[in-house]
Amino acid sequence: RTERMLQQHKWQYLAAIALTALFMACGSKKGEEAKDGFFAAKAAKAYYEQLVKGKFDAFINGEVRSQRLPQTYKDQLAINLQKFTEARTKDHAKVDSITIVNATFSVKDSTARAYLMLHYADTTQEQIVVPMEKHHGKWLMR
Repeated sequence: RTERMLQQHKWQYLAAIALTALFMACGSKKGEEAKDGFFAAKAAKAYYEQLVKGKFDAFINGEVRSQRLPQTYKDQLAINLQKFTEARTKDHAKVDSITIVNATFSVKDSTARAYLMLHYADTTQEQIVVPMEKHHGKWLMR
């Protein structure tokens, strides 16, 4: 009888250990997803900071498709980005800072969405969503 009780307690103990391990594994997965989203958002912020500084080539190279584009097309993109930032500066003023608001990560396709807040010198703010993709271990804009 005592031996049977010990056997029963042993299985309950093993089941408790297995459940604990399962919960810990699930919890760490969520933590990894949050970390991936955060790294994607940091990369998006860095690319947009390059854009604000007028480093258009660095911004363009932060896009997934940029490696496949001919240089003449990249040059045209840089001109368009310069015109765009000049127009935005006339509308609002210069971007003072960029902050990360939130980030989401999709395990299914290793993509993320970075939610950034652009803070303009005239105190207006604009939230943007930057789709990101992990490409050969590096976060790039889509």
